[in-house]
Amino acid sequence: MSYLSFLFKTKSDSGLTDIWDVYGQEALGAVSWYAPWRRYTYTSLANITLDPTCLREIADFCETQTQAHKVRVREGHGHQLRITADW
Repeated sequence: MSYLSFLFKTKSDSGLTDIWDVYGQEALGAVSWYAPWRRYTYTSLANITLDPTCLREIADFCETQTQAHKVRVREGHGHQLRITADW
């Protein structure tokens, strides 16, 4: 049984990754790409208490989205090369 929902919020400023809001009975935080670690991470709102089941669910979601992103990049669907010329 899932106690959490992950709702797509928007694309990142670069447009290369996604951002999801995480909800239980109320807003809990967000999942977004953390470039230094090259993976999706969870950022909680202040004073959020989570049990191991919810923590695992968030971790599983982050792992799944990280793997999906890496597959898209490997297949050439994640990054778009932009070439501009001003001549």
